[in-house]
Amino acid sequence: MSFADSLVAEGIGESETEARTNAVSELSFMIYADVKTVLSTDVSDDPNAPMQIVTKQTDVISALPIYGAVYKTEQVGNIFKSTAELSQKAVSVYKKEIDKAVESINKTYKSILSENSDSAKYPYVMAALTHFENLQKLKTVLSALGGEYKKIP
Repeated sequence: MSFADSLVAEGIGESETEARTNAVSELSFMIYADVKTVLSTDVSDDPNAPMQIVTKQTDVISALPIYGAVYKTEQVGNIFKSTAELSQKAVSVYKKEIDKAVESINKTYKSILSENSDSAKYPYVMAALTHFENLQKLKTVLSALGGEYKKIP
């Protein structure tokens, strides 16, 4: 059973490229967004003028790889409007990309095992972490499209 037959997002821009970029960004946000909020408090040390300032910063990030999207763009005056659609047709692309990510993780793991010192292993461990993060992103999109992936590195 799938979550969505297709996902559609729109983007607007002053160029076709900007409109497409905004559409694919919106598509990514529809699937997953990481929200980070930081609160900070500053209190004055002056007893004659007590003051407390609270600031809040919220960042919302989505950095998913979007493969196989179909774009339609139209120009209205000086503005471009682009629609990006990601359908279940892209499931096979994501499965192939996941296979590549798993292969990279396994290859990096073998490199870790071949090294003796921690300092020599470190770059491979960091590379493995990067490959794993990419794998998680790919699996997130695949899941949103209703695809399944059984192999685990």
